[in-house]
Parts: sequence; C-alpha cells; structure tokens
Amino acid sequence: MTVWLKKNIPNHFVLDRANQIVIRSAMIRFVTSRPSSRTVGQEPLRLRRLVPSFLLMLAIAGLTMQALQGERGWRGWNDLQTEKAFLQEELDALKNQNTELRQQVELLGNNNLDLDFLDERARLVLGLVGRDETIVFKTDPRLN
Repeated sequence: MTVWLKKNIPNHFVLDRANQIVIRSAMIRFVTSRPSSRTVGQEPLRLRRLVPSFLLMLAIAGLTMQALQGERGWRGWNDLQTEKAFLQEELDALKNQNTELRQQVELLGNNNLDLDFLDERARLVLGLVGRDETIVFKTDPRLN
C-alpha cells in the first residue's frame, strides 16, 4: 500500500479518512445527505437544481431533432416541395395534351368542319383509301 503525502496530491483531490483519494470538484450532495468535513464551507451542488435544467435541455434537443428530421419538419417540407414540382410538371403536360385534344374536337365540330383534318383522321383511324391511290405494303423489316 502506497502512502500518499499531502504535498503530492493536487488541489482538486483530497484524502478521506480511509486514505483514499476523492475528487473535490465532483462533490454532489443529495437532499438527505448531511454535511461532512469535506463539504464544510462549500455550497453543495444539489441534484434537484440540475434536474430542471437537464429536462429543459433534453426537451430542446428533442424538439430540435423533430423539427429537422420529422415528417412535419424540414425534411418533410423538402419532400413536399419535390413532390409539388413533380406534380406541377405532370399537370403542365396534361394541360398541353388537353389543349391539343380540344383543338382536334373543334376542328371536327359541326360549326367549322375542316375537311382536310377529317380526311386525315379517317385514313389514319379507319384505314380508308381514296379511289385513285395505290397502297404499298412494306414486307422487308429493314425498310422503315
């Protein structure tokens, strides 16, 4: 067993009655503990003073994480913005397609029937051919 001399021990360490080194700065006295010779003249650091601060810091950390990572936080907002941009592009494409279909319906309407467009659609959809036209079928797949 090594005998410690008081001059070899730094100021933040003290010897207790059993000659064991005790760290002076880590003395935390509970509510029910009594003052000892080590704590005389010092203001005790009571745990009940630390608990509210610790709980407040824990709550702040939890709310910060939820604000950043949660589905209603910053990440969720970015996901919604990405989805909004994708849906806006899809809406624009559907509006363009709708506009084209409306123009075709207008060209086939009773008020202003476009005979050239009607002839083109009849040939394409029904496969109709004029009397003076010749049909050429491609049998070679290399010919496009």
